[in-house]
Amino acid sequence: MLTVNHVPVGAAIGLISRNHPVAALGLGVLSHLALDAIPHWGITSPGHHSEFTRVAERDGLAGLALSALMLRAAPPTARPAVALGIIGAVAPDFDHITTYFFNRTIWPQRFRKFHGVIQKGGSTPMKQELMRAALSSLAVLCVLATRPRP
Repeated sequence: MLTVNHVPVGAAIGLISRNHPVAALGLGVLSHLALDAIPHWGITSPGHHSEFTRVAERDGLAGLALSALMLRAAPPTARPAVALGIIGAVAPDFDHITTYFFNRTIWPQRFRKFHGVIQKGGSTPMKQELMRAALSSLAVLCVLATRPRP
């Protein structure tokens, strides 16, 4: 699943868990695994590596920008939990980055195998994936914007 889909879910978890940032981190990881089990856009044929890399670069940059926007919109007291919720929600995919740039994995083999088994990529059109990201981001930003500020 695209990073831009994981970020708003992690931010929402952080907002709900605002007094428990460490719980937000763990729940963010669990949310990532749950979302990856839902059918989503993905490259399933090995010959499309360059297309995946092109999409991943743009998705990563969009995910960083969306994370900054979510953190900026969050009430200051909730920002640590929102940040950790977002980090947890995208952390299982950090292995793709370290493998691509450094040819090293950071997660244990058992976790990587499990993460690969639950993936349901390849069956959803990119347009639908981006619509999910836009709607979930808009919903979370609306909630963040309407939260009382200290």
